[in-house]
Amino acid sequence: MHPRLRQAVRVLAVILLATLWGCAELSGPFQSAGSAEIGDNSGLRVVAGHFEIAGMFGTESADARLIGREITLGRERLGIAATQPDPQDPTHAIALYRFVRLDAAHTPYCAGEGLGFPVAGHLAISDAGGGGISIVCLGTAAARCVHLGYQPWRKAADGTSLADYTDACIRAVRADYCGSGNSHAGQSDALALYDRLGIQHLRAADGMSFEAGWGAYGAVCVNHTRAPARMTLKDLRTECANLPRSRLGNSCDERNPALIFTKSPVTPSS
Repeated sequence: MHPRLRQAVRVLAVILLATLWGCAELSGPFQSAGSAEIGDNSGLRVVAGHFEIAGMFGTESADARLIGREITLGRERLGIAATQPDPQDPTHAIALYRFVRLDAAHTPYCAGEGLGFPVAGHLAISDAGGGGISIVCLGTAAARCVHLGYQPWRKAADGTSLADYTDACIRAVRADYCGSGNSHAGQSDALALYDRLGIQHLRAADGMSFEAGWGAYGAVCVNHTRAPARMTLKDLRTECANLPRSRLGNSCDERNPALIFTKSPVTPSS
C-alpha cells in the first residue's frame, strides 16, 4: 500500500474510534456481542489501566470495540456495557468500563457509579481477578491509591516499580495492619498519607500524630491504631504475626523502614 494511502486509512480509523468512544453511553443496556476471553485471546491485553487489542494497524485501544463483549477473569464472567476516559487520571492511561454481571438484569459489577478499570497483575485488594488481571472498582481503596499516583505499572525516577507502593497504600487506607485483607478503618477516618518518593507529600495534619509505617504486606510498625473500637495495640500484639512488639507504640516513627507513612488522630484506647 502506498505510504500516503496507508496514512490516510490510519487517520480515518482513529477518527472512527474517537467517534465510537464519544458515543458510548454509560447508562445504555448491555447487549452481548460474543466472548472475548482474556486468557484465550492473544491479541487482547491490559496496558496501564486500559485494554488494548492487536489490530491491522498495530496495537490500539480496544475500548470502543469491547462494548458488548464478554470477558472471563478467573471465575468471574463479565460483560462490558460502556466505556469512557477516567477524568481523575491526568496521565490519560486509565479507561473506565461499566462491567456487568451476565444475569437477567445485567447488574453492574462495581457498586456506586458501576465503573472500574483493569490492572495487570494482582493487587493487595481488588474486586475481581484472574489470568494475571485485577478489576479495580471506583470508590475502593485500590482506586483511591491509583488516583493518588501509586499506579502499579509506573516506575519511580530511580527505576523502582510502584507496584509495592500501590499495595502499601491500599493496606494503609484500609488500616489492614496485619496484611490479612481485613479492614480496621472507621467510616470517616481523617488520614494524612505520604511517602519518601514525593508522590504524596505530608500536608496539613492538624490534630493528627504519627500512626504507622506501611509495606506491601501490611504495617511494618504501628504507633497507634486508627479506630480502636475495631483494633487496639493490644489486639495487634496477639493477632499480627508480622508485627513484633518492638515495633508497636512509641518506638514506631519515620525512622522505621516503610514505603508509606500515615498520620491520624489519636483516640482513647488506641
